[in-house]
Amino acid sequence: MLFAHPPRAFLAPSITQSAAVRGRSKVWPMIFEKHLGTMPQRIYADCCAQFAVTKAAVLRHPRDFYLACYDWLMLSDIPSA
Repeated sequence: MLFAHPPRAFLAPSITQSAAVRGRSKVWPMIFEKHLGTMPQRIYADCCAQFAVTKAAVLRHPRDFYLACYDWLMLSDIPSA
């Protein structure tokens, strides 16, 4: 499993769950699949974009991976919630 958080997900009020799932399904092969494998059936996340990560975990992925994530979040119209 990608994220092992409590079984709850918070979505921005303006984005429906189905729109978020469609957005993840569209972007996963383009950005995440190469580094994280196939898309998990469930992704759990807490709200407010806060997370904890070790330096070793960050360094497991190349800089280009993080730049692609940033570009998706900042420049794309694909829902990110």
